[in-house]
Amino acid sequence: MTAIVSANDLHLPRDWREQTGIRESDKLSIALSNGIILLQKIQPISEEQIQALVAQGRQLPPLTPADEEKIEEAIQKVRRRKHKK
Repeated sequence: MTAIVSANDLHLPRDWREQTGIRESDKLSIALSNGIILLQKIQPISEEQIQALVAQGRQLPPLTPADEEKIEEAIQKVRRRKHKK
């Protein structure tokens, strides 16, 4: 069991913190799904992960004109949605 300690503080039991590696001042993402609150420790991306992502990006085939058109359409769709708000 846990408790809301103050308006902005949540007490997590020590064994939960130890099992998840959560320490004081760690950043957590929080989400609500079907009435369940989900917490996840935010892990900084490592240099190795960045290098792997860059390498994967280099292996992608070049964009075709059709790809570029789809990208532009998606950008315009998002912009229209933002302007409606």
